[in-house]
Amino acid sequence: LRLAGVRTIGAASGARHEAVRALGATPVDSRSGAIDAEVRRLVPAGVDVTFDNLGGAFAGQNVRATRKGGLVVGIGFAGTDNGLLAVPLSLVRLFATVLPAGRRAS
Repeated sequence: LRLAGVRTIGAASGARHEAVRALGATPVDSRSGAIDAEVRRLVPAGVDVTFDNLGGAFAGQNVRATRKGGLVVGIGFAGTDNGLLAVPLSLVRLFATVLPAGRRAS
């Protein structure tokens, strides 16, 4: 993304901020506060695309960090223990959060 000139923000714990910077992204702390508040501090209108690789409690934060009309991409989710239904329930949760908020999801 850096090579393409895309401004990138990466959520990580404070201990990983230097690694995020080394990859060309601006770090935001994922543990001391809400990711969406930190992202909106940097980009008040919200970002164009959010990649959510955790789901669960972070899904709503990622949706709120994304601008209206933007895209939230779910890449596998953690935090469910329903065995066979874990992925479908996580996707239902993501779409239930994204669609009413005026964002797109993939």
